[in-house]
Amino acid sequence: MLFVSSDYKIIASTKLRYEGKTLGEYNLELLDRLQLQTQKPYTIEFYQQKNDALLDIFVPIDEFELHSQNQYWLILTINIKDELFLASNIFWRNILLYLLSMTFTALCLFYLIKIKLTHRLSYLEQALQCYLDGDHKMRLPEYQHHEFNRLETLINDTFNLIENEIEHTQTEQKYSHLIIESSNDGIISINQQGQIINTNQRAATIFGYKKIEELVGSNIMILIPAHFQKMHNESLYHANNKKAHQGILNKIREVEGRKKDGSCVPIELTITESSNNDEKFYVAFIKDVTEAVAYKNSIEKLAFIDQLTGLLNVNGLKRKIASVSLPCTMNLIDFDSLKLLNDSFGVQFGDKIIQSFAKNLATLSCENLLIIRIKAGRFILLTQSDKLSTQIELNSLLNKEVLIDKIAVRISFCCCQSELNHSDEINEKIQQSEVALRDAKQHGRGSFIDVNLAWVEMVKQRAQLCQQLEHAIEQHELFFYFQPKYNALTHQPASAEALIRWKLNNEFIPPSTFIPLAEQSHLMPEIDRFVIEKSCETIRFWLNQGLTVLPISINLSSRYLFDDKTISYIFEKVGEYDVPAHLLEIEVTEYGLIEDFESTALNMRKLQKAGIKVAIDDYGTGHSNLQTILILPIEHLKIDQSFIRLGMTDKKGQLVLENILQLAKSLEVEITAEGVETAEQLAFLAKAGCHYIQGYYFSKPLSQLDFEQLLAQLPQVGV
Repeated sequence: MLFVSSDYKIIASTKLRYEGKTLGEYNLELLDRLQLQTQKPYTIEFYQQKNDALLDIFVPIDEFELHSQNQYWLILTINIKDELFLASNIFWRNILLYLLSMTFTALCLFYLIKIKLTHRLSYLEQALQCYLDGDHKMRLPEYQHHEFNRLETLINDTFNLIENEIEHTQTEQKYSHLIIESSNDGIISINQQGQIINTNQRAATIFGYKKIEELVGSNIMILIPAHFQKMHNESLYHANNKKAHQGILNKIREVEGRKKDGSCVPIELTITESSNNDEKFYVAFIKDVTEAVAYKNSIEKLAFIDQLTGLLNVNGLKRKIASVSLPCTMNLIDFDSLKLLNDSFGVQFGDKIIQSFAKNLATLSCENLLIIRIKAGRFILLTQSDKLSTQIELNSLLNKEVLIDKIAVRISFCCCQSELNHSDEINEKIQQSEVALRDAKQHGRGSFIDVNLAWVEMVKQRAQLCQQLEHAIEQHELFFYFQPKYNALTHQPASAEALIRWKLNNEFIPPSTFIPLAEQSHLMPEIDRFVIEKSCETIRFWLNQGLTVLPISINLSSRYLFDDKTISYIFEKVGEYDVPAHLLEIEVTEYGLIEDFESTALNMRKLQKAGIKVAIDDYGTGHSNLQTILILPIEHLKIDQSFIRLGMTDKKGQLVLENILQLAKSLEVEITAEGVETAEQLAFLAKAGCHYIQGYYFSKPLSQLDFEQLLAQLPQVGV
């Protein structure tokens, strides 16, 4: 024990030799610790020094307590080594006793729990063994607040789940079997060795087996034709070894199967790959396509085979042409007068002629002969023989008599020959030959011609031009030029002729080109209606403009002119545009086309009564003759320019012209001379009594604008 002043001197000590000394001399470490405690009221510190356990107590003594102005410290140092040792022994002894008692208690509890668990687990084991032995109705009792309640519940739920899965699996198997058996497709499963492991009755039926058991366990090879077996073995090997087997899996293929009796059956086959417990197997879905193949063959026969003769048709030729040796000679043949024979003896008789002709063509000694029937009595012959050799062979059939229903018929046909060099030009060659066949028909029965490409091209161009003409008529692209007619004595304009014109791609198409096309294509009624309406519309336009309008003559086709519909259309448009009848004149050519002169004369009188004149155009050519003038009520006669030109060449021609002019004068018919180009012609015609002159001597045909300028120069007269 030490009593230390504020300046750290030892005032009193249990060890007298330290009194009066400084605390640092006594124990420097203690001095440092005391200095750290100067701000603390009361401190106890424990520390060990060598083998001792020391406890230092620092107690500050206030100056008030000592009635002094200075701070003092009471330092007590106690060695508690023995006390600590005793306390430690007591502590560890107690711990050991505690642990021994706890271990004993635990062992007792463990034994008791083990007995209970062993009993319960033994019961659970017995229950599971019963379930495994087939007692699927076995269930564990479930006790509430029991330590095995959750396990018992879990086991019972597991039993229920397994039962549900078993029932579901059985149901699925039942339905799967039902579906497989009710399927229209045969289903066969094989393992990797090719052994049939499952099938359905439909598959057995397809391959001619009565029972499934006849197939199950057999090798699939019994269902594969011999010529496919090698391919099957290779495919199965590649599939098992995963080598490019996707070429046959999951694809629909048409193949042949072998039936029980050894015959082949066409089938549609799809193979899929599956696995069960890591064991691969293959499932084949098989459809019997016997009816489909038969139907397909019948369709192909209808599509590619001519039903009457059994020969290829055009579609069959196009499919086979790739295998034909090229180049070759192509002959298009058409039996003569087949339509007449059909009309005379009936279509069945005509069919027998076609069949007989086809058989005769098949007898020709031509190299690599291929015969195709196009239609009716038209055939194509392809052969490696040259044109001359083929023609000689075909000539052997001409005029050959065949007996059809006891009626003798002579074989006669026309033929177009050409060279076929490439398969892709077959369509073009057929088209060219059919066009050229028209030319062969014009040469007469039994004609042989080579296909003239220039002539074929001309026909095509005419056909194209005809289509363009039809379009031009629909779009009102036709128009008029006007050629004035002059008084032969006064040389003044007296009337004009409306000449129809057509411009295509900024080029004029001559009437001599498109009018015959219109006649051939039956477009003349449309052109006539256009001419009638356009002329009435133009006359009304001039009248509304206040121009002096000359009578306008229009050209109409005699084939349709005197039809009641045409006459009615003329009156309709004259009335619609309010055109004075004397301003319209009808010019007609080709009177030879008139079949009923009595009705024609009646319709012409209807026009005359209405004030519309009718003129014969191009008199002296074609069918315009003296008989026409005498039979029909003609008011105006136009002498063709060729007749004028030829009639002026000698004295005899002039006499003929004078007689025509004198006859017209006697019949009180007006005369117009066409194509007058010289003063000599004008003088002769005027002296001979010709009324009107038309030609380049006075005026060429004028556009509507130029003709309107001519009309504007005429003196105004009342209409």
